[in-house]
Amino acid sequence: MSITIQKAADLIAKGKVVAVPTDTVYGLAASINHPKAIENIFSLKQRPLNKPLVVQIANIKQGLSFITNIPKAFSQIQRFWPGPLTIVFQANTKNVPDIVRAGGNTIALRIANHTELLQLITLTGPLAIPSANISGNLAATTASEVYTAFGQDFPVLDCGPCQHGSESTIISLVNENWKILREGVITKEQIKAALAI
Repeated sequence: MSITIQKAADLIAKGKVVAVPTDTVYGLAASINHPKAIENIFSLKQRPLNKPLVVQIANIKQGLSFITNIPKAFSQIQRFWPGPLTIVFQANTKNVPDIVRAGGNTIALRIANHTELLQLITLTGPLAIPSANISGNLAATTASEVYTAFGQDFPVLDCGPCQHGSESTIISLVNENWKILREGVITKEQIKAALAI
């Protein structure tokens, strides 16, 4: 079921899960202020509860309350935002629901380079958005693939195929140390060049 940005925002405000595009793959989106919706994401994806979720924000200011400090390396690595880079920070656990963190003390943040998604997050506030797929399967890169995974009635903000078609790179910047946790669209060489290593 194709929906508009406003309809997606309305559903999210009511504690529903909707599928949204990013610059990499489609994701399942829910407000971090609705724990039941977050639980529904885990259920839909058949995802283990010990795997934390990525939180997407529209700008850096939206994410400041979720982290305890900004690592020095962030000033060098932030050139990839908006874009296909997810950054793991030390979390301010008071402001990030336990279920989003999977009980851990870190948070993964991303600003995707996708106009409609950023418009949506501006309306809704930060969203938990893991990839739209059953865990272990390939992530959806089109609305059609979302429907295949979750049914024709699933609400999808259909903006056409995703730009990159593969998942974001994940880098940890916890305790001033950097580590690539998953190499995706952005390569290790690009990360090292940005950090001047």
